[in-house]
Amino acid sequence: MFFNDEQVVKIRELFRQIQTEIYGLDRADLTAITLVPAETNLKEWIRSYVYKYVTEVGYAKFVSDYAEDLPPVARFLQAKAVEIKTIADSYSFSEQELNEWLAIGTRIDTAEAETAKAKIDEKVDETILKGDAEAGFQGLINNANVTMYVPNVGADSGTVLKGRDLAGVTATIQGMIDAQKTLAANDAGKATVKADSLLLAPADYAYIATTPINANNSTTMLEWLKKTFPQITTWAEVEELHNASASGDKDRAVLYKKDRKCVAYLLPIPFRQKQAQERALHYKVPCYARCGGTIFKNLKSVIYADGV
Repeated sequence: MFFNDEQVVKIRELFRQIQTEIYGLDRADLTAITLVPAETNLKEWIRSYVYKYVTEVGYAKFVSDYAEDLPPVARFLQAKAVEIKTIADSYSFSEQELNEWLAIGTRIDTAEAETAKAKIDEKVDETILKGDAEAGFQGLINNANVTMYVPNVGADSGTVLKGRDLAGVTATIQGMIDAQKTLAANDAGKATVKADSLLLAPADYAYIATTPINANNSTTMLEWLKKTFPQITTWAEVEELHNASASGDKDRAVLYKKDRKCVAYLLPIPFRQKQAQERALHYKVPCYARCGGTIFKNLKSVIYADGV
């Protein structure tokens, strides 16, 4: 249908208002961007991102004024490139909807526009956490190069966490912490980076968050663990960790350092809308984001444990 110049101006203003409204919506209630730091200073137009991950060896010691036996140190840098790819969808308004709005002021339903933004937010969140096999991305919880810790089930009942007593739960978490410290130890045996965040599947998190430490003390295991391991400042449940093991039938726990020097997500464009484009009998608004998943700059800062 033909719209005159005055109507075209009104329609463009309508689209501008709708786009402004959609930009102003709160991001969907998702977790990834709260669990992984963002890589900063990414140009919107980049097609790939090259980062370096570091391995350091050596140590320092006290020496005399004329010492010759100064310990050597070395830093090995390895570069890796990650492609940045586009996530896209769209929403539309029919000419009939626009005619009714022009004629009698019928409210334009923005549900499709809101859904378009929400779906991109969800895909970004999923990619940061789990990656995307088709796109070639790995995420926070399923990087193939991360070291796997095999926890000891112990003599008490239950899985590695759920169903176990306080001693068993504590032993599992202490084992993960010790394994990460050992992984990150320098030549002098001291950890160069220490994990500060622990992610659990919902059932495991709920168990420690609601189970008292014993029959005579209402303090929950989680409350007790936070005091026992003060270096772990983030304790969170992540739905995607359910059945996230390599075998696909066991829950996974992730212990890592939440620091941009160790891990970061790549998101040059979080969400953007293009101008409405006229089609046969409707106007289409393309929406997109540009994402590169999650990168680990220091693989010694993270440990996975399956079967928890």
